[in-house]
Amino acid sequence: MTPTGRRPKVLLISSVPTTLWAFYRRMPETARAWGMDLGIASSPGSELDDFADKLEVTTHPVTITRSVSPWADLKAIARLRQIIRKHRYDLVHAMTPKGGLVGMLAAAAARTPCRVYSMIGLPAETATGVLRKLLIGSERTACYFSDAVLANGPSLQDLIARLGICSEPKMRVLGDGSCCGINLERFRRTPERADAGRLLRERLGIPNEAQVIGYVGRLVYDKGIHVLVEAFEALDDRESPPHLLLLGNFEPHRGRLPEHTLDRIQNHPRIHLREFDWDPVPYYGAMDVITLPTYREGFGIVLLEAGCMELPAVATRATGSIDAVEDGQTGILVDVEDVDGTATALARLLDDPALRRKMGQAARQRVELKFSDDRLLDEHFRLYAALLAKNTDCAFAPPPGEPQGDC
Repeated sequence: MTPTGRRPKVLLISSVPTTLWAFYRRMPETARAWGMDLGIASSPGSELDDFADKLEVTTHPVTITRSVSPWADLKAIARLRQIIRKHRYDLVHAMTPKGGLVGMLAAAAARTPCRVYSMIGLPAETATGVLRKLLIGSERTACYFSDAVLANGPSLQDLIARLGICSEPKMRVLGDGSCCGINLERFRRTPERADAGRLLRERLGIPNEAQVIGYVGRLVYDKGIHVLVEAFEALDDRESPPHLLLLGNFEPHRGRLPEHTLDRIQNHPRIHLREFDWDPVPYYGAMDVITLPTYREGFGIVLLEAGCMELPAVATRATGSIDAVEDGQTGILVDVEDVDGTATALARLLDDPALRRKMGQAARQRVELKFSDDRLLDEHFRLYAALLAKNTDCAFAPPPGEPQGDC
């Protein structure tokens, strides 16, 4: 095709803006460097406003429900189709299960030439019965209407293939996985950030000499919170029992935690619960070990963030987390639902400062080598450029050193 000289227009779609703000915040600046215009469509929220106000991105508020709601989904598809056609988006990149479904259907209906779907997790993995069939059917539909399907990591890609959700030629993992990588400077351990961790400990009433096990994420059953609390209680009889710092929110709509777990979180004198904070760095600075006893992950981004802060991990041999932790090198992997194994692994790291330090340093080095956001952003825009060059008559100017974008 002969290039028109028009800059390519890329639209990101997610059911909630939180996902985009957490993982794709640097997309706008990278899009400008590649000579592309970026827009964002998601449910209304403060993070969507932040994209418009702080990052000067064109935003489109579209209510996309996370629950099963056919009428609401049809309205979202119609609205997204209208937006795509009106603004002439050349490439649509959708993520989250519901965002992927309505986004890919809307993009196909609008005859968008390039369609990408990111599978950043697979809720169907732990679902059962009719819900599992419904979720798998939804994922298959989103994949069918896409040109490229991005799995968040190798183990998730393997699971998608085993379940027959997507044809293998469409699937790929960008780089070594993760959504859009980790900002190496934001999560660098410095003396100032160590001081912030100590100040946080003081505010929480945690002695400076105490050891702290940390968790960051949603407080739901699938994350293994009940396993973590039981493993933590198994360490109560130590001479210097550790503290447990939980950073996250309960999500009752995803199922309640066992009553004993809720009681312990709220009443145990050494369990400290803080609501989710967009700046987890001081919390990582207050921790000695990060843990994620999850049943499933898309990748386990928290483990990479903490590793970048030189924290060793105790995690499960579950989809996603096996990609984020190198067993015996950057942390210790245990079986899913293994309370004793989790407690033993935590005790091993708490008892051996040299091992904690060695694994933490290895974790930082691994993130630097494989998971920097610069690398992952570059991988995203290389894919966009290849699809645009193949399927559109746009022209764009990638950064120096990259292949030129005339089609």
